[in-house]
Amino acid sequence: MFAAAMAATSCIPSIRATFADISYPSDPPASAPRNLALTVDSALLSTLIVAYERPREAGACLADLAAKAATLEAMYSYGDCMAGGGTRPDCFSRLPWFTPRKGAGSASFELHLGCSSPPSNEADRLALTLSLDDAAVAIVSYQIAALGPDVIHTPPPPPLLAAFHGALAHASRLLLADPVPVQDPNWPALSLSGGAANGAFAAGYLYALLWMRETARGYASPAQCTVLDGERFGSASGSSVGSLISLPLDLYFTDAKPPPELGPALAACIREGSAKAPRSDRPLQECALAKLEHDFVANEWDLLCAQPGSALDLLKPASKSLLRFDPLDENTLVPFFRTFGALTRDNAFRRTSTAADLGQGVLGAVDERACRLPGMNADVCEREAILASVSEPVLAPSRDRIYSGLTGPGGEGGIWFDGGLQSVNPAARSVGATRGKVLALNMYRATSSPTASAEGFAPVILGTLTTIVTRMIGWETSYAGLEQHRREAHACEVGGLLGMTALCTRGAPGAAAPTMEPRLMSVSVPEDIAPAQLFASGYTFDPVVMRGLFLWGERAFLRSRAQVLDFLDWCVPAALERGAPCSGAEGTSPAFATAVRDHEQKVLRELDGYKQYQAPGVWKKHQQERKDLVNRHMKICAH
Repeated sequence: MFAAAMAATSCIPSIRATFADISYPSDPPASAPRNLALTVDSALLSTLIVAYERPREAGACLADLAAKAATLEAMYSYGDCMAGGGTRPDCFSRLPWFTPRKGAGSASFELHLGCSSPPSNEADRLALTLSLDDAAVAIVSYQIAALGPDVIHTPPPPPLLAAFHGALAHASRLLLADPVPVQDPNWPALSLSGGAANGAFAAGYLYALLWMRETARGYASPAQCTVLDGERFGSASGSSVGSLISLPLDLYFTDAKPPPELGPALAACIREGSAKAPRSDRPLQECALAKLEHDFVANEWDLLCAQPGSALDLLKPASKSLLRFDPLDENTLVPFFRTFGALTRDNAFRRTSTAADLGQGVLGAVDERACRLPGMNADVCEREAILASVSEPVLAPSRDRIYSGLTGPGGEGGIWFDGGLQSVNPAARSVGATRGKVLALNMYRATSSPTASAEGFAPVILGTLTTIVTRMIGWETSYAGLEQHRREAHACEVGGLLGMTALCTRGAPGAAAPTMEPRLMSVSVPEDIAPAQLFASGYTFDPVVMRGLFLWGERAFLRSRAQVLDFLDWCVPAALERGAPCSGAEGTSPAFATAVRDHEQKVLRELDGYKQYQAPGVWKKHQQERKDLVNRHMKICAH
């Protein structure tokens, strides 16, 4: 027996040998050629997909411009002029749509976009002009970053111009595929960070916000309901679990009446939530709230299966991951898109999921409008976007393909993983998706989670990742706020040169700037969360932790609801509860105020039950019970 054990041990490689194998593999990974089309698209797409009142008109004009080789050369020349230190008035001559204005007046240039049918309103024409300006600067900035500053004032190589054309054409296709011809570009946008099981916090926060909005409808006057219809979000950008949370939001903001055949599925969905008396007139919204409440309090085996084999198999070159998301795909994603996909793709809510390609080192984004393009398998397009966005390296395998619309129905091959590898909270992308405000929800504490020790390989790795993620979120949300101010200054500068002030909210050029109200609110897991065990590392999906985080998300919104509603300019719930000003929709409802307070007290009572886990030994016992349950219930993935 002892000899057999010694023989088995001798087969296990030493730490030194393992390090040597990792550092100098027998078959070193081969370098791959640069996918210029994908890389340039990643760098430019967020400058081109911006908020429009009539996105199809902007898409049609952009398609016309992208089809002309002279446009690409002129835009590159303009970007080159700006990179060389030129001013916009000096560089405008490089672009064919600007002509000097003759005669007196404050405007220096006239705008003639040169497409067969320019956008029909001034704000959209200016928004398109600004986006072309940003894209021109971005393409030259990309070339400088790739090759160095000596490329300034040198002609662009044809492959770069071809990739530039591809990015412009890609953006035009997405805008043309928008299902809603006219929409409000000022609706606020959501930005949802990654965070795995900690996503339950954001799910709870949004549940409380939308529950309050939905409950207000039951107490509002007809005039208040009309105003309330416009108090909504217009888009969401999500990374990792943030992309998953955006699914019930997409359903919630679907205004279409569901077909009768969805009745049984909607009834089953609503039963999973805690609503005691579902409203028959808004079943999609009731279902969406139920999914926020139910889908983000789950067990590991509800979402994951374990790869077959032993731990030693992880050292083999062909090893891909510990786990797979087969149950999540089969039990959540497939039913959602089969049942609701056609409805959510046709609504006015735009959802974007991010994913990172390790092969090319770029951040990809799947705008759900890509899944409406001709020839696209819409359900596969949407499922693969989510699965790529939630898959962390080592824990889950990469996805081979996403379907962003760049190269058609065949999709974009790569090594696609969690979007959080490059953008934990895509707040800057959300800034471009609206002319209004952005609510950025983060699944971590703003200052990370303190720990007494980090002993063992896994805790050190997970603690390192948490620290990096926390810093990335802080940087990204700060940058997004600066990007809002840059866009405002850009609109005022270019608009002033053209005599177009539609997007400049700070007054006429040269006038004293008014005080700028905050336009981005960043919300993190509160520092006073208790018990401290309410944090999930890696792929630990413990219903006790997730329900606690969900409740804390609700509490975080409810205790700051006055500030959040005021920030979002959602005045109807505030008017009903506390008599806040709401032009054309005044009126309080003591019954509504009581309902909100009762819900808040219900949340606090349930949270009070979590005090039991602060007792010595109770949490350790719970952890051991969870470990036993995972070993019993988690299935081995099918080959």
